[in-house]
Amino acid sequence: MNTDFSEANLQYTLIILRNKYLNYTQIKMENEKNIWPNYFNYAILCVIFISFTLSLIQFFSGRSLWMDEAFLGLNIIEKSYFELLQHLDHAQVAPPLFLLIEKFFYTHIPNADWALRLFPLCCFWLTMYFYVQLSKLYLKTESARFVSISLLSLSTYMLFYSSEVKQYMTDTTVTTGMFYLLIKPQLNQVYRSWLILIIGVISLFISHISV
Repeated sequence: MNTDFSEANLQYTLIILRNKYLNYTQIKMENEKNIWPNYFNYAILCVIFISFTLSLIQFFSGRSLWMDEAFLGLNIIEKSYFELLQHLDHAQVAPPLFLLIEKFFYTHIPNADWALRLFPLCCFWLTMYFYVQLSKLYLKTESARFVSISLLSLSTYMLFYSSEVKQYMTDTTVTTGMFYLLIKPQLNQVYRSWLILIIGVISLFISHISV
């Protein structure tokens, strides 16, 4: 009788311990699951900060213009606003609105090199903003967002072209921006349509890939 009672108590105790262990394991896994996304969010912020810093270093590095940049820069410097809408010299081709914006920066900023590189740099930062927003909408896990954002923001090509006097950064900005506006869920459908129409028309004059 006592033996049966002791075995019953032992089984009951083992069941209680097993349930406590399972509850502890489940709580631990949930806590770890909640902690990891925060780590990845901090890592994404660090990557964006590093990319921002590297783009500024590239901008202020003072590297020389290569031949294509120099030829396009000569057009921007020597021609008037109206002349930039006509045939360019030195076998150069660029979107008209890109040329006008570059001319505006050159006219109002004393340092010619910085003036010509500032608009592409701003386009790089805007591209990064649109890409981060797209990653939040398309990618479901923080780890995937971290990898995706890192690949773009730390790309040597993106960082190099972020301060190049060519229209390549405007192309990436228009592409990512249009995709973001197309799928952003908070936008009213009528407002979205008008916004896409306006930006679509503008993009024809600032980006070759939109034509």
